Amino acid sequence: MCTHIGELSSGGGEEAGLVVSRNTSGHESEPIGKLNVKTLRATLKDPNASEGDRISAAKKLGFVLRMQQGHAIELACLKLKDVYVLHMPGELFVEHQLEAQKLRHDATVCMAAYGDYSPGYTGTKIAYSQGGYETQPSSSNVAPEVEDVLTKGIEPAVDRVMVSRVHFPINIR
Repeated sequence: MCTHIGELSSGGGEEAGLVVSRNTSGHESEPIGKLNVKTLRATLKDPNASEGDRISAAKKLGFVLRMQQGHAIELACLKLKDVYVLHMPGELFVEHQLEAQKLRHDATVCMAAYGDYSPGYTGTKIAYSQGGYETQPSSSNVAPEVEDVLTKGIEPAVDRVMVSRVHFPINIR
């Protein structure tokens, strides 16, 4: 049994996607770095781009294309007596594990991250507004809404000890 949670916000094409902003002055919102398919492809073709920049562009482009094609990322749960082990994608903030523990207060909940590293860091909503290296475009390929997506995916996984598939909100333009 699998559950599909959340949807990729995309109007199609290379310029579609989530509009994510950071409030910088208290009065207006400024767009933060986004994954742009055209820019990523241009970096891949650029003979002057560094090897590191081309590798990063290839990884990010692969993730964007997978998400645009509707591929889901699996969250799995293994139960061993009264211990639940959640297998999660990306590099997680501890808040995700704490949220999962609230759902199973009667047991021990552990997290095994990095199952699919294409999302990069998966922060909390507030972390994306606060900044820091974990939520910069160079470290995270997902939008702040990832917290809600993960929470909705964790609940059925720990409730039914199953695989839950989620669609990550990506940060593209």
